[in-house]
Amino acid sequence: MIIHVSLRAKLCKNVDNIVVCTDSPEICWECEKYNIEVCMTKSEHKNGTERISETVNIMNIGNDDIIVDLQGDEVFVKPKDIEKVFLETEKSKFDCIVPYQKLYEMNNPNRVKIIETDRQILSMTRADAPFYFGKQKQYLKKHLSIIGFKGSLLKKFRELKIKNLEKIEKIELLRLLENDIKIGTFQMKGTTLAVDTVDDYHKSIRMMNDDLIYKKFIKNIKIN
Repeated sequence: MIIHVSLRAKLCKNVDNIVVCTDSPEICWECEKYNIEVCMTKSEHKNGTERISETVNIMNIGNDDIIVDLQGDEVFVKPKDIEKVFLETEKSKFDCIVPYQKLYEMNNPNRVKIIETDRQILSMTRADAPFYFGKQKQYLKKHLSIIGFKGSLLKKFRELKIKNLEKIEKIELLRLLENDIKIGTFQMKGTTLAVDTVDDYHKSIRMMNDDLIYKKFIKNIKIN
């Protein structure tokens, strides 16, 4: 899965570098086969954003640089969507951008929902929110795991205090909101399959075998 996501990211036109952040020697060895750069981090991190925060400091990335956190479960991420997040973050007044997609699935706590107004996120939750009171339910807004950061914010992420909502919901970006840091958002069209469950995993494996983008690109990769 990680190789699949990394190779798709390599198809982006406006990204300078692709780095896998991990504390796993096995993942490191696998990435090296495909000439994918790896940054080995500590094992103590509670989540991926903390791991990327360490990576930004290890690699001495600048405060004004744009980092896109592409999570390893976004198996079929479209390169153009990564490019879109990069551009939106670059021009935004926010130091963090989290896009959303329309979600019609209900009662699934594995899908994080965004509550926003005027392209600013008010909260994130695993519940079905906002609640459509007195009218037929419409769509929710699913947190998409392609997240744009400015370097200055990532550098200090691990220093931010972990508060109550993050502990309850287990959503790490609530740490920003609970420390009065604003997050921007925008709608990303289409749908994606994030691997949150065993069933998602098995479905993604079947789909990867038929993925034309991957097959076309993998032919040109020299495996060490």
